[in-house]
Amino acid sequence: MWHCAIPRWKKSKKWTVFILEVLEALPDDLLGPVSRFHPGAPAKYPYLDKISCYIINMSVMISSKNGVVLDHEAWILKMYKDNLTSNVEKSEKGVEIFQQLFDLRTPFLMDGQAEKFAKEMECMKSSSEPQKKKKKITSISDESLVQKHKRFEEISHIMEVLTVLQIMPEFKKFFCYFPSAEDFRSNNRPVRDARKRFMEASDVQLPVPNKGSTGHKQQTLILEDNEYILPPNAEYICDDVRNILSHTSKNKYDLIVMDPPWWNKYIRRRRSASRSDDGYAMLSVADILRIPLKELLTEGGLLVVWCTNNDTQIKELREGLHKWDVDLIATWFWLKLTRGGEPVTPLCMQAHGKLPYERILLARKRGLNGCCRNLHDGRVICSVPSGLHSHKPPLTEILKDYITPRARCMEIFARYLTPGWTSYGLEVLKLQHSFLFYELSPRIPCQDSVKL
Repeated sequence: MWHCAIPRWKKSKKWTVFILEVLEALPDDLLGPVSRFHPGAPAKYPYLDKISCYIINMSVMISSKNGVVLDHEAWILKMYKDNLTSNVEKSEKGVEIFQQLFDLRTPFLMDGQAEKFAKEMECMKSSSEPQKKKKKITSISDESLVQKHKRFEEISHIMEVLTVLQIMPEFKKFFCYFPSAEDFRSNNRPVRDARKRFMEASDVQLPVPNKGSTGHKQQTLILEDNEYILPPNAEYICDDVRNILSHTSKNKYDLIVMDPPWWNKYIRRRRSASRSDDGYAMLSVADILRIPLKELLTEGGLLVVWCTNNDTQIKELREGLHKWDVDLIATWFWLKLTRGGEPVTPLCMQAHGKLPYERILLARKRGLNGCCRNLHDGRVICSVPSGLHSHKPPLTEILKDYITPRARCMEIFARYLTPGWTSYGLEVLKLQHSFLFYELSPRIPCQDSVKL
């Protein structure tokens, strides 16, 4: 809708007044919900509050051709704040549980590594001797090694985009947290504890099949003695993906986003060790390709698939895209950062363990319809990740320029609801559990959206 930041009232009065006078004739639903007020705005122009609020409600904080910064936390906070409870009895169960999940202060480390970092920081403060310059977590030093590695170009591109973003004042303002020695010693324990408490509270087997939709206001739903907070204008279907065609009434969608549970040996071992059935059952690439997306996508429709970093699985999926009658047109990357703007794990070839980014494949259904605007390949989406497994950030604002107006949108293997979308899956209400939404309060002021 709006791609430029609305300037502050005191700095750009004439420009803002002009915009407000143009928009005064527009209905409320085009401007987004009102959830924040600016005391400096004159009462003569009530739409100033609405426009400023809409910009704040957007998840996109910085947007350029190659890089995007999303604020997943603010997107959720603004969407549900009006319906959140501060009931003392409930707040004892989970005060600010939701915000704790996004309070990622330091990179992912083993407890021993975190303690070592904390001691080194304390030594640097107490010692006057010059310290040896440490390598940045994003450095690449062994050129002979990385040149041979097939991920070299991919990682180099992500590093280049991140470097450009990091020098921007808006990036520095948003990722402004500097972790202390105690933060490293804590090693994001509040995030881990919050995740554990939420998983225990939300361990509910939802009735299947189960459908529902909401009107123009947020709603509260009671299922199996559990409370769920639902956003407005959302539709959900709780059932196995193998039954999806029986629920769609031959409807076709202009945009389908899918976050399939890729087969993963590590997750399988972890679930076996903990005797947990949490999450969707893992699927092979062959199982994923059996999902009838060909019947669900309109001609020219856009398919977005969150992917594993397993090269074998990615290759198999790309080779099987023809089964859905789609062509791969772009690959994006989701880069996970701490509150200080640092990758959650080393962004380098020498790193052992998990990479700090995930791939997103974008494909277009063959046909003449759809948006003619080309997608930029290699776009890097940066955000602070949630502490919950597979809690992906919203792509709504980023994708709207690449689909038709009033597009029908669906998410498959959904874990939360999005206004204006149909969400499908066995865990479709998991992240709507009311345990997430007790006594929320803004931790830091929301920044203005920036379009470059």
